[in-house]
Amino acid sequence: MKIAILGSVEPLGIEIIKTLNKTKYTINEIDLSALNSNDHQSTQTKLESLLPLDIIINCTAMSNVYECEKNYESSFNVNSLSLLPLANFCKANNITLFHISTDHVFDGKKLEPYLEDDKTNPLNVYGLSKLGGENIITSIMEKYFILRTSTLYGFQEDNFIESAIQKARRGHRIEATKDQLVSPTHTLELARCLFQFIDKGVDSFGLYHFASKDRCSLFELTEEVFRQLDIKAKIKLIKSKEGPSSIKRPLNRSLSVKKIKTYYAPKAWQESVSEYLNIKGYL
Repeated sequence: MKIAILGSVEPLGIEIIKTLNKTKYTINEIDLSALNSNDHQSTQTKLESLLPLDIIINCTAMSNVYECEKNYESSFNVNSLSLLPLANFCKANNITLFHISTDHVFDGKKLEPYLEDDKTNPLNVYGLSKLGGENIITSIMEKYFILRTSTLYGFQEDNFIESAIQKARRGHRIEATKDQLVSPTHTLELARCLFQFIDKGVDSFGLYHFASKDRCSLFELTEEVFRQLDIKAKIKLIKSKEGPSSIKRPLNRSLSVKKIKTYYAPKAWQESVSEYLNIKGYL
């Protein structure tokens, strides 16, 4: 089986490559920070050079919420329009597409974790552009897996956990919200899930949610990190509206993993945090 990973230098792409390189599969690493939606022929040529292919895992995205809001045209080009040539290419060549989406497609008004068939209603440009990408895939393809995930952390150095640790070590002010509920997700866990789907030959195509088991607030996440590292820094509890950004974000971004547990059972978020801290050498 031959697999291409688009966005091989993205944090998730790096984790997937590390995971799949230990397997029997042939992996093609494609260093595309984003597919060029303005030049469909160029994108087509790049993809054709990879044939024959069985699977494409698309990790390319513009995921910085602030940058998306400031550069909405680029956000839609990368997160939406670039999926048009990719989806058409996969369909024409009978390739299964794995695509990563986000919890930001919801408005956060639901009290419980979101299910796959819950109504979408993005509050910001990032969520709207990612939903546009989902809609392009579902309107063109049948052999696809769209995995929505929440609050990714892992190989990148600018994730929420790293930021909190570095602020504490430097004696900086630490603020965290308790009114934002998330399902923090280790990129390594998501990579393992993708491997299980591929290795088991799952053919129940469609939309899935993948995140750590259970949910927490960003305040509780910070508390847990500091507890495991025995950091005594004080965390100032704030409300989302008191934060530095005026960009709207869903207050409840937690995702139900009931559907995906048939194929891969995610770890509890505390356990995933512990594994991450061990890998990073903090424990």
